Amino acid sequence: MKKNILRKIVTAVIAGTTVSSFSSLGVSAATIDSNTNYNTIANNLLNSNNGQAQGTNNTSTSTDSADVQGLPKLPANYSINVQAAAEQKILELMNQKRSEAGIKPLTIDNTLVQVARYKSNDMIQNNFFDHTNPDGTKWTNWLQTIGYKYTTSGENIAYNTSDAAQLFDQWWNSEGHRENMMNPSYTKVGIGVIYGNGKYMGTQEFSN
Repeated sequence: MKKNILRKIVTAVIAGTTVSSFSSLGVSAATIDSNTNYNTIANNLLNSNNGQAQGTNNTSTSTDSADVQGLPKLPANYSINVQAAAEQKILELMNQKRSEAGIKPLTIDNTLVQVARYKSNDMIQNNFFDHTNPDGTKWTNWLQTIGYKYTTSGENIAYNTSDAAQLFDQWWNSEGHRENMMNPSYTKVGIGVIYGNGKYMGTQEFSN
């Protein structure tokens, strides 16, 4: 049965720039630079399988938290599992695509990994799916709080309830998310894939 999708179009004015953003279930991308020009592009690529969580071939590492020193401690409303193998596979697939296009590979940045996992866990624990969390903060606010230096940064988020391995395809099949993954200006990435509350939540944090 086809799912009914509700898409809302929001026009925002940020730093004097009019920006159109498309919000929908399953996948969303954003880019932002140090001047806070903000763009959001989202497409529906949700694979929900009627809400039934299934197993994955990715090895899971159990953890009680994905907190980051210097950032607010997240609630523990749901138990979570970090999908480390899925994170590695997403990195490999992304760098394979970049290599095929003649773009330098992204290197893993441990700080961005921590922020990406924190973001995925934040969305699970607080039951939302957006680049801005319920208290109004974005990933860039977190980067600034912990003293991370960058001039341009981007974020991809996605979720599904069937398989962590499908997150890469969700991003790749969306133009805005693909552009983030293939952006030659980005040299570093952190990937955070977490299972909790019946879904696989994925975040990619990019920077230069």
